[in-house]
Amino acid sequence: VVLVLCLLVGVLGCSRRSKVCSSRGCLFSVMALVEQAAPAGLPSKDTIADHYNRHNDNETYDSAWFYSDPAYQAFLADAIRDEFYVGADGQVAQPDSFREREVILDIGCGNGTFTRLLADGCGTASPAYGFDPFLSPQTGDNFVSLPSLGAIEFARTISDVAHDAAGATGTDKPVLFSKVLLKEVVHHINDDFGEFCQKIAEYFRTEGRSNPNCQLLIATRLAEPKSYPFFESAKEAWRSHQMDAQVYVDSMKANGFTTVRQVVKGFRVEMPVQQWKQMVRNRFWSNFGDLSDQQIAQGLEEMGDFKEFQKEGDPSTLVFYDNFVFITGQVDPAQSN
Repeated sequence: VVLVLCLLVGVLGCSRRSKVCSSRGCLFSVMALVEQAAPAGLPSKDTIADHYNRHNDNETYDSAWFYSDPAYQAFLADAIRDEFYVGADGQVAQPDSFREREVILDIGCGNGTFTRLLADGCGTASPAYGFDPFLSPQTGDNFVSLPSLGAIEFARTISDVAHDAAGATGTDKPVLFSKVLLKEVVHHINDDFGEFCQKIAEYFRTEGRSNPNCQLLIATRLAEPKSYPFFESAKEAWRSHQMDAQVYVDSMKANGFTTVRQVVKGFRVEMPVQQWKQMVRNRFWSNFGDLSDQQIAQGLEEMGDFKEFQKEGDPSTLVFYDNFVFITGQVDPAQSN
């Protein structure tokens, strides 16, 4: 049944997709359906597929505040760059001469817009790479798209993908993916996250011996949604579906990463009330996939005029913090084979 649903989702999505999907999680909307069932307390693969099928064009995602506000996008790009170039001791930044040799790989990169923004300020000599099922083939100065894979399949074959990436840019030497990014997609691979970490850490130890700064970076939101203008049932849905960051930290440590650090950074959001309501109705977050239209309508009614989150002097605008946790894992070069 799961396999049939996967094929149906893929066929229907492709048949009506006139634009490239820009959702960060599209990588797993179809591919994850053929993997094992989600554990208790996490969104089902059917729910995830329904969510991304609902947002399989640019209209609801690129027009959504979180993908259209330049200052917010710059905040995320800067935060990720900061984490990429912090040393294993959490203090020392990489010199520019080292940055040039780094290669970024963005897993579940949507349409590549954010990846290009990220790459622009990283100072790397190589273009950034990314893949996503709904990403059209692209080769440019700062971004190259790769054939799509499921996350665990990618991790198992990362060396082969690196060879293919070299061919895409016309070089003979395999690419070393030294900065691997999972931004807003890690909750879709909870089933296989341990093996994913194990394979990436092994790759860093073997293929990355010449670069002690290889990193896996997870960017995800906090499990506690108290900073958001959510009604009670939305908060409950969020808590039940959003894994606590410490779970990822522990899994990375248990599966080959010797140094793992996490830092929380927040962005002050100002958004029109009506735009926020529409994003909630659209179930912008896959965590809300189990909420019915009636539950959402009732919840928004419960929130009334969102008085707690109103901007001072402007009740038509909400103010709240969007908090991200950035989890970075590195391996000990001394343990390389």
